[in-house]
Amino acid sequence: MKSVLAAFSGSVDSRLLLKVAVGVLGDRVMGVTAESDSLPESELELAASAGAALGVRHLVVRTDEMSDADFTATPPTDAITARRHFSDL
Repeated sequence: MKSVLAAFSGSVDSRLLLKVAVGVLGDRVMGVTAESDSLPESELELAASAGAALGVRHLVVRTDEMSDADFTATPPTDAITARRHFSDL
């Protein structure tokens, strides 16, 4: 594998994934976080600080899933619509 781009929320599991990836691939790792109205600012800040602590390049991509009627109509327990929306990035 030449490089990896990992979805990165700043949570424990995504920090572990990035730490392992950096151990294997060094600076060929980048984390990406989707910034949106559905993401609390504190979580975006956590992702940014956790990425910096790991020495990982961190890309923040602005999304607008709140304008998607299917997304807003979906119950919080149904992640399929969210995955479909973010896979389009």
